[in-house]
Formats: sequence, structure tokens, C-alpha cells
Amino acid sequence: MKDECDFSNTEQDKLCVPVEDMQVLVPLNKEVLRYFTETCQIRPENLGVWVNYLLSRDIEIARRMDL
Repeated sequence: MKDECDFSNTEQDKLCVPVEDMQVLVPLNKEVLRYFTETCQIRPENLGVWVNYLLSRDIEIARRMDL
């Protein structure tokens, strides 16, 4: 094995980020983005807050319906 490919002395989990600290980028299609920015008059910087709120509400509904 080449020396530059030898990972036997590396520290595991040194650069791992806990799942609860991760931020995931979700691309929105144009219709969804337009709905939030125009119809709901949501400023782009507040878009993540609204999407998280709506998704959390959907989760609550799904749990009530035992989905």
C-alpha cells in the first residue's frame, strides 16, 4: 500500500458532527419558493424557520394519525 493511502494511524470520529448539530440544505422548487416569498410574504432569511415550523406541524399530525 502506498504511504499516502495508509489510514491505520488516524483518529476515528475526530471530525464527526453529532446528528443533532447538523444543518441540511434542502433545495426548494420554484413553485414552493414563490409561494413562500410572494403569497406568504416570507423574507428569504426567515424561510428556514417557516419550513421547519410547517414540517414539525406535519410530524405532529402524522403522529396523531399513527402514520
